[in-house]
Amino acid sequence: MCRHTGGDHPEENRVSESSQIQTQSIAMFCDFENIALGVRDAKYAHFDITKVLERLLLKGNIVVKKAYCDWERYKEFKRAMHEASFELIEIPHVRQSGKNSADIRMV
Repeated sequence: MCRHTGGDHPEENRVSESSQIQTQSIAMFCDFENIALGVRDAKYAHFDITKVLERLLLKGNIVVKKAYCDWERYKEFKRAMHEASFELIEIPHVRQSGKNSADIRMV
């Protein structure tokens, strides 16, 4: 929020730098298969992406949300990610050594 100080002199009409709030824009690119595997390995009942988003909102505005995954393989997570307004990027499962397809697409 900017505050205007009154007065007839230009120097009095400036907005104080200390009164300006700077908001960071955040882009979230998620290799969701890593999260899904972690949730399964930890035997959590479910994964709540809103907790992650709430934490990020403390840092700024989330302007892009993309989640990369073989969504056919992890379809139980799709609804929650859609509800959280993520763009779901389909990454078909391919066995290969080194970086997986999600890592490559995110770069």
